[in-house]
Amino acid sequence: PSRWSVEEWATDLGTPTALAVGGDSDGVLSLFVSDENAHTITQFVLSTNTPTVIAGGVLGFAAGDGTSARFNRPRGLALAESGVPFVAASGNNAIRRIDCTDACTVTTVLGSSSPGRLVSGAPASSLSTENPSAVFLDRFNNLLVVSARSAAFVNPGIDGIIDASDRVFQIFESSASLRAE
Repeated sequence: PSRWSVEEWATDLGTPTALAVGGDSDGVLSLFVSDENAHTITQFVLSTNTPTVIAGGVLGFAAGDGTSARFNRPRGLALAESGVPFVAASGNNAIRRIDCTDACTVTTVLGSSSPGRLVSGAPASSLSTENPSAVFLDRFNNLLVVSARSAAFVNPGIDGIIDASDRVFQIFESSASLRAE
């Protein structure tokens, strides 16, 4: 149907793993859901009762627009004040950003398809994480990342936008994650 209720839509979800609610720059309030087994991020616009898969749908690891982007087990989800979703893609060992200004473009902020360590002071583009499960944005626009064995934050650059050129600062790392890479 073209118009759904949240209850009807929820029955179509596979394995929802995170929710985030927020508005965009136009004040449109939406509910975002990461679905681990469907490998999707869905936006439910509350004023119109309209669900839309904004990213993913096929298992994999690829940047791109909308459903051409690929996710592997998206878990954690957080929204920037601008309404931009950030996703902890556990199976991708990465943090992904979805900018829906034009075409819901998915980019990788941190990580690659291989598990690795977060190292303080290094640019996010050069690092990997291991099975990230949660993300959170604080009031200073720092992106906090929790993974299998560590916690860190990505401090946005002077432009205020979190991207792969920004620096990572480690908060915690368990001794088990200090293995050779």
